[in-house]
Amino acid sequence: MIAIRLILACCVVALSALGQRLGGPLYFAQKVPPATFESCRDVEAPVNEFSNDGPLWVYVVESFPSDQRSLFFPFFSDDPRDDGGFLWQALGWLNSYRDQAPPTRAILYFVNGRYAFRCRDNKGHFTESYGPRGNPLQLKIASGKADIWHFSITENGMAYVFVITDQPLDQLDGKELMAQVKDRLGARFIILYVRNDPWFLHSSPDAAPYIFAGDRFKSISEEEYLNSKTMVCYTDTGCKVLPNKR
Repeated sequence: MIAIRLILACCVVALSALGQRLGGPLYFAQKVPPATFESCRDVEAPVNEFSNDGPLWVYVVESFPSDQRSLFFPFFSDDPRDDGGFLWQALGWLNSYRDQAPPTRAILYFVNGRYAFRCRDNKGHFTESYGPRGNPLQLKIASGKADIWHFSITENGMAYVFVITDQPLDQLDGKELMAQVKDRLGARFIILYVRNDPWFLHSSPDAAPYIFAGDRFKSISEEEYLNSKTMVCYTDTGCKVLPNKR
């Protein structure tokens, strides 16, 4: 627990330095003693304590046993116009873990003094919890539910945001969702993706949204994904519900 408390404190110092690295994502990887993951409560406890006096910043921390490695893996498309570059790499990443025991992991989403916490202990049990100030990832819509599943934000305010809803995509007010996300994360420019599941296979430039996707949602085949749709929103051009293609 001491190790996690130290890394969270170090994150406060590291934010300014991170901003000097070409405005890279505020995403931190932290190794902890493997025994810490005997219980996700032990992983969360210092996070809870830290959030009470934490800074008014927005970032993501991935924690994992020191005998493992980060599951964060960036995807690169040879042609930025070819979203298929992300699709094939995402499918390859998922297939590499499909037949294995789910890796021990924890991810903290810290949003201005509030946090959401996901954790899989070393026995494969998945838990999800929030700090005493409530869930910072929950959004308000006219009916049903909408939650930020994952976000990646740079210090200069550029954000990729992935939202899951139980409502039909063509019935959502994308403009209102974008306004909420911009206010919540303090982002200047947003690329927002909305689906009814976390399989943002064309959309995410990295593996982070998939780390816990299989714990809450059934897996998806390539065919099922290609027969589904995704709402895509940009700050300057608005939102469209688009079919997924190869």
